[in-house]
Amino acid sequence: MSEIQDVRLVTQADGCARVTVLGEDLVTGVTKLYSAKLSIPDEGISYNLDTLKSKKRDTQANYECGGNFVGLSKGNQQYEEKTMDLTFGDDYNFVKSTGVSSTVSRSIIKAMFDGTTIKEGSNVIGILGTNGTRNITTSTNTLDTSFLLSEDGKLINPNLKDATGDMATSANNAVTAYNDTTCVMTEFKYAFGTQSKGDRFAYFLSESCTFNEGSGADINKYAISGTRYCDPRDISKYLIEGNSYPETMATTGTDALYELNVDYIFIVSGGTAPTVLETIGQQAVVVDTADGTIELYKHDGTSWDDTAVTSTLAQGARIFSDTVDTALDGATADTKNTYVVCKTAGATGVAVAVDWKTNSTGSGSTTYILDIMDWSYASRDFVSYTGE
Repeated sequence: MSEIQDVRLVTQADGCARVTVLGEDLVTGVTKLYSAKLSIPDEGISYNLDTLKSKKRDTQANYECGGNFVGLSKGNQQYEEKTMDLTFGDDYNFVKSTGVSSTVSRSIIKAMFDGTTIKEGSNVIGILGTNGTRNITTSTNTLDTSFLLSEDGKLINPNLKDATGDMATSANNAVTAYNDTTCVMTEFKYAFGTQSKGDRFAYFLSESCTFNEGSGADINKYAISGTRYCDPRDISKYLIEGNSYPETMATTGTDALYELNVDYIFIVSGGTAPTVLETIGQQAVVVDTADGTIELYKHDGTSWDDTAVTSTLAQGARIFSDTVDTALDGATADTKNTYVVCKTAGATGVAVAVDWKTNSTGSGSTTYILDIMDWSYASRDFVSYTGE
């Protein structure tokens, strides 16, 4: 029989993987981010890091009248679909004692990869696609939730760099073919001493799953096979830990920001500047609950609002913090990891946040905070994430 262990197995390189999904509470209609760390067997993991847009093109060989080769004619750029296979163990650590129904796996991990339904406590959570799909009762694909990973999901042009050295990107017109299918996010991270590196895949489509209840090296293993409809993104952190390439608010220029890790997120009606006492250089975001507008603040050593932030927020900008408060003086601060995501680009006070109430008929309230839930090995349930 299988032995249930309260441990996470990793490879010799101290590597782990995560599957992360968006999930809507079917009663409240509010969506959160749900993540679980997989136990990787000793043989580790292997995956392709090439871009979907290939460096290669279709070509036509040209010959002279005598039959000698003279060159190639340039054709279309090739698109190369990339598959991914994952094998992981410790399945029984992820099994809920009571399931949703016989049509849904009680294995949290399998249900997450399948994009079906999971449970947080006794609450039933319908999984939404990281690509903006909502397959609950009917299929829709226009959710603002897609902005969470819209930048990470863009396709890379392997043949072109922009003026800053970044690889050029374009809209992902590959995943759009699956706008009625639930994609999930997979991440891999490896630690070498104090350093860590990894890769994120925003849109992974699980296509087959095999379970092996064997013995020895084959005990309690799931094998997932699927296709990724995105390019890899280099990471030093899992998404639930924060942004890997955070930018800094500026007080000159109007640069558009995509990733921010800030000291505070304030959720208050009416907005306005924070009053909490802080030090120079610290950053805060205030979201006005009346209309979802986002305000940016950077402490100048004297106050939060003497020096205005001139940076703007791009559509799809992610703002991360481990401190959230509903009072501008910081008196009721809640320590938890969370995101605010921008759906409408603009300057401070103009940009608008995503509302994470994805079902307007649910009993929950509008919320501009994306709560992060992590699978706990101790309680065998999802708990609010506060760090590794």
